[in-house]
Amino acid sequence: MRQLTREENALVFLDSFDSLEYKHKKALLDLAKSPYDLFANTQIINAYFESIGKPQIAKTLLLALKNRDYVKEAISNSLRGADDVVTIVSDNYPNELANIPTPPLVLYARGNVGLLSKKKFAIVGSRKTLALYAKKAEEISSDLSYSDVVIVTGIAEGADISAIKGALPSGNIISVFAGEVGKVHPASASEMARRILNAGGLILSEYPSGVTPRIYSYPVRNRIIAGLSIGTLIVSGSLTSGTRYTAGYSLDYGREVFCLPYGIGAQSGEICKSLIKNGASLIETAKEIAESLNIKLKEQNQEQIELSEKEKIIYDLIRGGISDTDILAERSGLLIFEIITTLGMLELKGLIVKDLNGEYSASK
Repeated sequence: MRQLTREENALVFLDSFDSLEYKHKKALLDLAKSPYDLFANTQIINAYFESIGKPQIAKTLLLALKNRDYVKEAISNSLRGADDVVTIVSDNYPNELANIPTPPLVLYARGNVGLLSKKKFAIVGSRKTLALYAKKAEEISSDLSYSDVVIVTGIAEGADISAIKGALPSGNIISVFAGEVGKVHPASASEMARRILNAGGLILSEYPSGVTPRIYSYPVRNRIIAGLSIGTLIVSGSLTSGTRYTAGYSLDYGREVFCLPYGIGAQSGEICKSLIKNGASLIETAKEIAESLNIKLKEQNQEQIELSEKEKIIYDLIRGGISDTDILAERSGLLIFEIITTLGMLELKGLIVKDLNGEYSASK
């Protein structure tokens, strides 16, 4: 952790003061010339809480400020697990986020904070994203991140992990946590968090050390994902999915919302269909997003995937819409055990995906 300025330290302390609601913290900052001035000039604190009829809160806050050891310990505890902070008065605080109605006062960070200065795009969706759509999200993430657009997402199974996988080769990835940055929730995502940091990505949270995610933390977190980004791709989600919050915030902030297309009866695509009916853009490729947001896509060098004769036969049949193993055996002339082995190889090569019903479809 670098040496923080006195303004940053003042903000970290104010942010860590649990008994003070966000609206009061923000109001105090708006009244002061600077965060440090707020604590140097205690009259501001007294006058504000007197004006709203809550003088006892001022007494509690001022009493804490008089104890310098307590202040130092509070700041130190808040920063544990982070290797940097970006505050609302920092030069590198993202303009996109500063302009939302409730910008985080402090962003606790692990990794490359330089990514905050780049163009950013959100990709989010359900934990239960179908395999075909997860693959599509990964492809779009790969194309955009390769073109120097930073992908912003969470770290849950499903669409989030697909977005992360697509962006890892470029390192243009930001994962926003719903709890402290020093501990990964869920624990099963710890390896993915490690890969993000090793790739040169960034982990962010508005929560200081010691804060564990609660149910309400995720919708609140989602305003940051939407606020950081010039647009959002909704990959999947039911009408009650938490994804709806990210979409809602994006629309409220005047950012463009994109959705993947779904057919009739696909529950995991309900939020996409609803959003499209209400004006969101239906897209299938990164090129369509890039054209809408004036992003120049770079061409990726696609390596030629070598296939055996058996793999070519099965791949062509699956591309033609056949996924039942008995029909594949009948059409290909291969034995069932050969079919199963070949399907496994095609999955490993990333050419086919299996959905929750066990049916295969081509991903390329």
